[in-house]
Amino acid sequence: MVSLDRARNSGPLHFLRNSVSRMVAGPMAAKETTLRLRVYNYYSKNIDSGKLYTVHHFKDEGIPKSTIYDILKRYNDDLSAE
Repeated sequence: MVSLDRARNSGPLHFLRNSVSRMVAGPMAAKETTLRLRVYNYYSKNIDSGKLYTVHHFKDEGIPKSTIYDILKRYNDDLSAE
């Protein structure tokens, strides 16, 4: 007899469950990376105008202020956008 844990992690349902979780996680990660890239590029082109200039630009698009500042902190910490 196959144990319940082993049965859950094999067969067509396991494949389907993994596929669904990848589909859910994939687009969100791509969306976050795209936003980071956009903020990085915009800020680097307008760095002389300051952070507030960039924050206002993206806030006008409906992006939460805390998200923008988190991305700018990543930029200043030399972390990759991807």
